[in-house]
Amino acid sequence: MRKLILIVCAIFISSNISAQTDTCGTLIPDNVLVEYAQSGDLSLYKRTTITPPLRLAIHIVRYSNGSGGISQAELDQKVAGLNSDFQQAFFEFYVYKIDYIDNDNFASITDMEEANSLREINHINGCINVYFVPFLASLEGLSSFSPRIQEPVLIQTQGILVQNNASLTTLPHEMGHYFDLFHTHETLFNVENIARTGGCSNWSYSGDLLKDTPADFGGRVSFSYINNNCQYDPKKPPPPDGCGSTNYAPLTNNMMITELKICRTTFTEQQKDRMNETLLLHRSELLLQNLVLLKNDIENNNAGGALHLEATDYNSGEYVPVDDGVYTIGTDNERFVNYLGSGANYKHINWNLTSSDKFLSRSVSITSDDNQIAHFKELEHSKVELILEGQTFLDKGLGQFQDPWYVLSNASQPGNYWISFISSYEPTGKESAAAKGVFLNQGTD
Repeated sequence: MRKLILIVCAIFISSNISAQTDTCGTLIPDNVLVEYAQSGDLSLYKRTTITPPLRLAIHIVRYSNGSGGISQAELDQKVAGLNSDFQQAFFEFYVYKIDYIDNDNFASITDMEEANSLREINHINGCINVYFVPFLASLEGLSSFSPRIQEPVLIQTQGILVQNNASLTTLPHEMGHYFDLFHTHETLFNVENIARTGGCSNWSYSGDLLKDTPADFGGRVSFSYINNNCQYDPKKPPPPDGCGSTNYAPLTNNMMITELKICRTTFTEQQKDRMNETLLLHRSELLLQNLVLLKNDIENNNAGGALHLEATDYNSGEYVPVDDGVYTIGTDNERFVNYLGSGANYKHINWNLTSSDKFLSRSVSITSDDNQIAHFKELEHSKVELILEGQTFLDKGLGQFQDPWYVLSNASQPGNYWISFISSYEPTGKESAAAKGVFLNQGTD
């Protein structure tokens, strides 16, 4: 079994014999069993109406000085080309968000480790994350497959990388991979025979695992077999298949070929159905209506920590895709003690700068991309004393103090809890907390 380092070499140094300079770096991890990669009954996944528009999170990678990024005009052209090529499959995409990554190391990708590290930056759940880079070794693009195929160690590095000057069909080609289409000349599972029926038929466990994409020998030869008119025109006799046949009729205009990019225009019916199967069964988060940003915020900075939506925890700054509904959303951090070594203690004060929305966890109705920002404010050390005619009395006098944000040891927040004390009290904001303090000058925060 090839190790990950060999997969890297296969992508960037190209150990495969190919009929052309293969500028696609997408390879099926070799530990994937064919039964996991196979489709079910594709007739159940025939789409006749357009998908809800699928979100693209566009990450424009530039050099550290801000140069080298893809232009808006070039980006618009590539997204328009993507929609044009996928219209036949009833898929539609739109740009949900654009951000910039200014880093010399990621502007020039030279190996898979760098590619995977890049795909972890600014990644947005519920979106197809596309990274445009100035330089991608000898490649034009590469993509992850869905979790049913992707190697487990790489599941977290989901996304597509495209070199800025890649051909217009590169993004649609890589999007095909993203929805679990393989190259028509794939040989990892087995060399595909020409026959579609009978004893020599092996398409169900060979090649790209689809019946309506004819056997393609391109992955086994080093000569061209498609001419500039996009016609089948092998320069040498093709190699026989497993049954000795050589009467190939490979697709020359399919989106998942690699020889001539200008010829890539079509998907077969089963390719369309397989992409829809992947969308519905393995990438269904793309269909959820809303993206909710969960974030702990201190002075407009991501404070770190975690938040929860229902019973699932998320790192601060993560986007969570959800449908319309009512959800329990809260922060897992009541406070940050000695924040960033500053000596200051910050406690949760409200959500989305709404003073009445002050509890750590609460039910929220989500009907749109409604960000949930947990705001924190610095605690001020204070002391409450009982004074009678200017005199304090140790261990005498009963007082009460109400802290609307007070948290009990069971993590509940009554909101109207009165704390009883004798003589004096130094507020802590939480039962048994060591760090003391209270919100002063609250105003409308």
